[in-house]
Amino acid sequence: MKLTMTFLLLLFAVATTAFAQQESQNDLQIFDSFPAYTCEELLSRLDGFVVSGLRQNQNSKGYVVIYGADDSVKNKFLERYINGYRESRKIDKNRFVIIPTKAAPDFKIEFLLSKSGKTKPNITEEVFPFALTKSDKPVLFVRETVEVVKTEGKWHYYGDCPACCIESYYSDFLSEYLKANPKLYARIKIYGRSKDHKEKLASLIREELITEYEVSSNRFLIRIEGIDEGIAQLPRNLATVEIEFVAQN
Repeated sequence: MKLTMTFLLLLFAVATTAFAQQESQNDLQIFDSFPAYTCEELLSRLDGFVVSGLRQNQNSKGYVVIYGADDSVKNKFLERYINGYRESRKIDKNRFVIIPTKAAPDFKIEFLLSKSGKTKPNITEEVFPFALTKSDKPVLFVRETVEVVKTEGKWHYYGDCPACCIESYYSDFLSEYLKANPKLYARIKIYGRSKDHKEKLASLIREELITEYEVSSNRFLIRIEGIDEGIAQLPRNLATVEIEFVAQN
């Protein structure tokens, strides 16, 4: 009798575990998965995830899983962009969880949705590093078109498309990379039609890096270049910023 009872309890435990696992699998589902994207496409997919996933069910919980690429700069820009999206949309970080993780065979992003809000994905979170792997060639940090304008007596610069551009120039972000890579310096090239606007932009970037983020002047070099063909027909107050990390001599 004892043996029979023990067997029945064991069978019940196995069945309960299997049922719980099945329930977990049914609860946590892939909402979306994609390997490549444009800025506009990623923004649209994020909005769809929030509207059709999280807001349709107030008990649900969403996970944005970033399977990192070999390009560590791309990984950090993407992570920053999605964090910024969550903040700008004022989404509860406990319901919209970002999980950076090790590289898959191919770079991809997955949106996972737990309908009950209780099931977590079995994924190991990893911190994407600012430190770059050693390279004999310059490493591209960013190339972006910005608008240089004067408002209320002060000069400013803004990304040409701040809402849809993932890899945008940020002085604080550049300073983090320079801190994490002491043997590298930033080579900053500025292209544009107007010499005045290019020089204003160079002055603004230099002032930000030194004054606001305490970057030594020997950690970066700013060069005024010619006209960028991509913006040759656009307004004169647009300029292109191209930044590379280069080994110190």
